Amino acid sequence: METAPVPSTIAPEAGPEDFQRFHEYRWDLDVEFLKGVVLACGGLNALERTGSKAEIILHSRIFYFARLAGVSMPYVGYKRWLRDNRQFKPVDWNLLDLLCDKKDAQLSRRAPPAGSAGSISISRDSPEAQREKDAWFHELYDGGLFDPPAAVQEQLSAAVPSWQAAAPKGDLYVDHRGSAGVEKGKDEGGAPYPERFAQIIEAIQSGKPVEGIQEIPNNIARNPDTTPFGKMAAPKKPWERSSAEAKSAAPDYTTIDKSFPDAEPEH
Repeated sequence: METAPVPSTIAPEAGPEDFQRFHEYRWDLDVEFLKGVVLACGGLNALERTGSKAEIILHSRIFYFARLAGVSMPYVGYKRWLRDNRQFKPVDWNLLDLLCDKKDAQLSRRAPPAGSAGSISISRDSPEAQREKDAWFHELYDGGLFDPPAAVQEQLSAAVPSWQAAAPKGDLYVDHRGSAGVEKGKDEGGAPYPERFAQIIEAIQSGKPVEGIQEIPNNIARNPDTTPFGKMAAPKKPWERSSAEAKSAAPDYTTIDKSFPDAEPEH
């Protein structure tokens, strides 16, 4: 399935038509999203029918939709939209049931080893699961509308002095292009380079040799007095054989060149 590229800037806020589009998206058919939800919940074995897992799914949907559609879905705004449009039922618990059923099907095919964390989820029809579901729905429809990021932002805003809040806002970015001149080491309105540094830059850009830098050739000239064999005989070790034995056993070096070959001409 082809997805939209990740936006490079903050996604715009969702409009009225985006809430229904976000709600009616086929989350149960998006394999990439479901895999991400399983990881966000702590893995397949950690899935369970609880309100906290349903909240993780809701936040995962908001995050994924911003990447998919380039629209930032407000957490509180979506909950308020659900309260105003009761004909649209929340899908988060249904997705949780779907994933828990998948987990139970896998565990039933292979018995988990003793002491492992994997265990069959509580049944969707059990009283415990029903209590968790009712509590989550009650909080969704009748609980307080609390947006943690917004609340933190309000606290930060309250701590900012009035004079600072009224100050003009600007990006913390300095354009260095004005001082990175390429002609004579300077640009209009920019600070010039040091003269020596500007000369080096100009020489490199024009392909000229840089003053003070020695050119090293590819082939190094050899000293004609240097040969592959030394002029002095190496002293014998105490455990070495006599000179007669060593001479008779010595290999024949007559085929070895007595001097280095001439250097190849430089192309």
